Amino acid sequence: MSKSIGYITPTDNGNFEGNLAMGINDTIRVLKNEAKTPKSNEPDFRIFGNINGEIGAGWNKIGKTSGKPFISISLEHPNISDKVVYASTGPVKGSKEKALAMVWNPRH
Repeated sequence: MSKSIGYITPTDNGNFEGNLAMGINDTIRVLKNEAKTPKSNEPDFRIFGNINGEIGAGWNKIGKTSGKPFISISLEHPNISDKVVYASTGPVKGSKEKALAMVWNPRH
């Protein structure tokens, strides 16, 4: 069973805003990594919370089976968990704002 740890919605400039649950209930911003260079392993996005500052990163990926794009997310902050938390984004059915659920991936 998959569990959503939060939701993000795209903004007009290619970034995302939303909420992270996981007991901290923080507003988050998923911002394009402007420092990324082509062919680098740097994340495509940096994730910031209003409460805890920088809390993670995200990489653009393409689903092997579906062929659809998603963001692979890793969250790492002591107020979130003592281990890295992994999630993948997926569309929220019926969302007029094109919201994405961040679905916890415990077996990453």
